Amino acid sequence: MNSTVLSCGAAECAFNMGDECHASSISVGSEHAACDTFSLSGIQEENANPEVASCQISDCQFNTDRTCGASGITVSTHERHADCATFSTV
Repeated sequence: MNSTVLSCGAAECAFNMGDECHASSISVGSEHAACDTFSLSGIQEENANPEVASCQISDCQFNTDRTCGASGITVSTHERHADCATFSTV
């Protein structure tokens, strides 16, 4: 079972409503532990606490074959984007 987004502190993201992510799912890690679904514009969806569809960060202790095994993740703002705050190296 994929991990879910428990909370999101990226208030400027179009999918964030009241510190909850409302994207249908998110992906993490195109370059580092960033939320690749983060967007400053777009249609807000009504899916609270989406699944982490994939994680590309192979050195995260929760990653097994691009699947997040954490019980849930927290997303936070980092510079001008959002990062997976649950990321932890092996």
